[in-house]
Amino acid sequence: MNSPSPYHMTHSQPMTSPPLFNTRTNMLKQNTTDISRSDKIDQKQDTGCVRQSPVAELDSHDDRRKFLKVSYENSMKTQKPRETAIVSPTVKVEDESQLSVAFLTYKVHQSFQTNFRSRADIDAMQEKVIEFKQRSMLAKQDVQLLFQDELGRICSAGEVCWHGFQSLLNTTIQDTVTFAKKIPGFSRLEQEDQISLIKGGCFEVACIVHSVFIDTETDAMFVPGKNFLVTRKDMKVGFPLGEHFVELLFNLCVRLNAYNLEDTEKALFSALVLISPDRQGLKKRDNVSKLQELLIQSLQNQVTTCHPDYAGLFPRLLMSISSLRELGVEHRRKLESLKHKMKFAHDLYAETFDLIT
Repeated sequence: MNSPSPYHMTHSQPMTSPPLFNTRTNMLKQNTTDISRSDKIDQKQDTGCVRQSPVAELDSHDDRRKFLKVSYENSMKTQKPRETAIVSPTVKVEDESQLSVAFLTYKVHQSFQTNFRSRADIDAMQEKVIEFKQRSMLAKQDVQLLFQDELGRICSAGEVCWHGFQSLLNTTIQDTVTFAKKIPGFSRLEQEDQISLIKGGCFEVACIVHSVFIDTETDAMFVPGKNFLVTRKDMKVGFPLGEHFVELLFNLCVRLNAYNLEDTEKALFSALVLISPDRQGLKKRDNVSKLQELLIQSLQNQVTTCHPDYAGLFPRLLMSISSLRELGVEHRRKLESLKHKMKFAHDLYAETFDLIT
């Protein structure tokens, strides 16, 4: 299977306005909102150590690709779903082509909460934001911090962010696989197409999921695992993906945060970005298009329900997909230039973006 390469958005086909949510959907929205706080999510700790995976022991690039494909196939068969406190609605779907908007919305939201939401990281971020503001007020100027790597050496904020960035992407790629498997209709797609969609969309999903870690007021980003806050200006110093990437990342996340999306909307938007028929290497685009059309309808209904006074939000969300693509293209472009200049760990991030030389 060829790895995904930079791509461009295709023009969306005109769609007719979908029907309004029915009573079951309104009840579903209320129930999932009330119960979201009860979900428990395993916290992943960044130890700063590089774990050697079995992939590293394989001799050739083709062997590593085969290993990843077999590992993915096995995970599709053997991985057990996480336990959740949410009770599934009494909807039995024998034919996934007959999926309802309500059922799809519920299952996508449930998978999103189970795999991505991390209340502890958000709470830690808020503490750091308060601490950052207090230091800034005392100093009456921008706070400049010194950072150390795992060996105790003084390094730039961008260098420390880079290690946290890779660790976060590693985790998010695996979470995206689990998230995608729970999207109704995804498992019916060709397995090669499933892999292409995940490889092509995992970075964009990560941007949506982790946009919450950009604080607009301080213009700073919280790095989970590293547990510190770094400003946009400081992150540009020494960050291998470059200043332009940092600008695109911050601008996009600030815009997404301004929409004040609820978890259900973020979930459907993430699924919509992931299930994209214009990804390279797809064998049966029509099947992907059909699932995407239902996700578009579900997202439009949810946005209309949650933001009745914000008529322009849904088209703005669709337009932001082009910004996600632009950031994704810049991400791949910079990685392509870096893979011959620096050594990458043999991990899921490196394998997904073909960084092992």
